Amino acid sequence: MADTTAPTLVNSLQSTAAGLGGTADARDVLKLVASESLAAVAAGDSLRLTDADGTTAEVVNGTSSPGNATFALNTAAETVAGTSYPAGTVLTITLAAVPSAVNAGSVAGLQYPATIADQSGTTDVAGNNLSLASGDRSIS
Repeated sequence: MADTTAPTLVNSLQSTAAGLGGTADARDVLKLVASESLAAVAAGDSLRLTDADGTTAEVVNGTSSPGNATFALNTAAETVAGTSYPAGTVLTITLAAVPSAVNAGSVAGLQYPATIADQSGTTDVAGNNLSLASGDRSIS
């Protein structure tokens, strides 16, 4: 029987704050834990994030424009916030630059907590898109 169940996020957090506290900066590290194994990441995979003041920003995997981050899947079990997760379920996103603003809010830049509002390119190994209809979409 074919897998038609979309993966969801069971945990989302900022694991490293490299710049100003509470602000998305270059070298910040985000961890997104999926409910099942994800397919390999590709250049152009992206997340659209929003914050409380209305800022919307995009994080794009890749080093050439419009890329501003590096996405990587864990290849072995990884512990996130005290819980061990199997290989292929932890997506680590390292910001190479400040996320690209799509809409400016009342405060400059993207602040944490931020909510994952949309995504493109992240699927499970069966090709089902990561669902944001439920699960932990808040990065703090």
